[in-house]
Order: sequence, then C-alpha cells, then structure tokens
Amino acid sequence: MNGFEQRKQQKKRDILQAAFGLFNEKGTKAVNIADIAKKASVSQVTIYNHFNSKEQLIREVVKDYSFRKFEEFAGMLRSDRPFQEKVKVFILDKLHSLESLNMDFMKAAMEEDEELKGFLEEFYQQKAAPLFMEFIQDSQQKGDISKDISIQSILFHLNMFKTAMDSLPVVTMLKQNEKLAEELLHLFFYGITGSSPSEE
Repeated sequence: MNGFEQRKQQKKRDILQAAFGLFNEKGTKAVNIADIAKKASVSQVTIYNHFNSKEQLIREVVKDYSFRKFEEFAGMLRSDRPFQEKVKVFILDKLHSLESLNMDFMKAAMEEDEELKGFLEEFYQQKAAPLFMEFIQDSQQKGDISKDISIQSILFHLNMFKTAMDSLPVVTMLKQNEKLAEELLHLFFYGITGSSPSEE
C-alpha cells in the first residue's frame, strides 16, 4: 500500500472513530456530519468521499464495532486463559460494555436499518456462531465441558444465562452487588462442569 492509500485509510479510520464516539455519546439524531468532520479533523467533503450518506456512515460504524468486538473475543477464546475465565468474560460482557457503550445507540441503529439488521444476522451465523462452536468443541476435548452434554444443550444453556444477564435490571443489580455476580457464576459453572471448585 502506497503513502496515498495509507493516508486515505487512516482518514477513514479517524472518521469511523470520531463518529462512533459522538454517536455513542449523543445518539445518531443529535449528531450531524459537521460535528463528525470537526472531531475527525477532516472536511465534510472528505466524509462524503468515503461514505455516501450519514445512514451509510452509521451502518459502517456498527459494522466496524462488530468486527473489532469479534476479533477481541476470538483472541480471548483462542488464548491460553482458563476456561472459566473465558466464559466469565463472555457472560459479563454486557456488564462491562455499559461502562463504554451506549446500548440505545446500537439498538436504534439496528432497528432503523434493515440492511444493517441483515448484516448482523449474517455476521452471527457466519462468524460469531462458528467461533463459539469451535470454543465449545475445544473445551470438550480438553475436558472443561462434559462430552456427555450435546453442543445444542450447551449453547441453549449459555444463551439462556447470557440473555438473563443482558437484561438491564439484572445488569444494574450486578453492578451494585459484585458478590451476587460471583454467586451466579458459581451456579452457572456448577451446572456446566458437574462439580463445584471445592469438590475438585
């Protein structure tokens, strides 16, 4: 990649970063292209050279965030970190995300854009789901998860638990009571491993 292309790609990254920060802080409706241009230190023309419209920019911001989160999770799940630590990070992701991510912005973006909704569904089927299947199969091979439990049952158990943990009242409650979060995780692992830490 030559110097011109490098500068062009860097400007695009700067625009996406600036747009994400503003959308996340104020919501999409309260932010205009001029605001983003100012924060990214580029002209509005430069933004339109990269993105045809504000709607496309919003779409690309969510896509970029999805890919970054995927790479973060892929690195974590494929790392040498202990099994229980990996699952804890997965389950409590919403709890940590609330500190840096405006969920109303993400929800509004998905609800208002059918193309984006389709992308996220395809993203889950083609990237997120296969990654987690890989993690479960590897965990079974290592003995972290019982081989007697089907992958479908494990996924149901994980998704059921994560859905409950993702609900706003539960997240708010857990942020105020760390001991409760640890107790719930203990119950989760007791069910999935078949034994409590004290029995190992």
